[in-house]
Amino acid sequence: MSFDFRLDRVMRIAESERKNFESQYQVLYDRLEKIAHQLLALMEEKKRTQSDLEKKMRKAMTIDSMRLQLIDVETTDRMIDEQTLIYNRSKRQLEQLRVKLHEKTIEVKKYENMREKKKEVYNQEVKKDEMKLMDEVAALRAVSHG
Repeated sequence: MSFDFRLDRVMRIAESERKNFESQYQVLYDRLEKIAHQLLALMEEKKRTQSDLEKKMRKAMTIDSMRLQLIDVETTDRMIDEQTLIYNRSKRQLEQLRVKLHEKTIEVKKYENMREKKKEVYNQEVKKDEMKLMDEVAALRAVSHG
């Protein structure tokens, strides 16, 4: 008779779901990191554009040229705002997924602990049965030799 954990199938399903959440989390984390880099690049671009505008404003500059520079700054601002919204949305999704992953990890750990406890009980029962059998064999030997 071998050890059989009744909830093994449920535990495997939970483990599979946990692995799925882990892979989703990693994909979302990588996407969030990419968005953050894009956002930083946009902020650097805005900083450069503003710096260029300030330098040009110290010198003689046409109004059309100034307008183009200001439009560039405004466009970059809008892109930063859009990217910030995307970043914040992705960050919320990542946090929600992190919570689900944590819950699923706890669930899997509970099943593993239950399995270990059941296995310990099983092993104790097997040892108890073996001791009982050995006692019976010893008793039979004593009776047959006596």
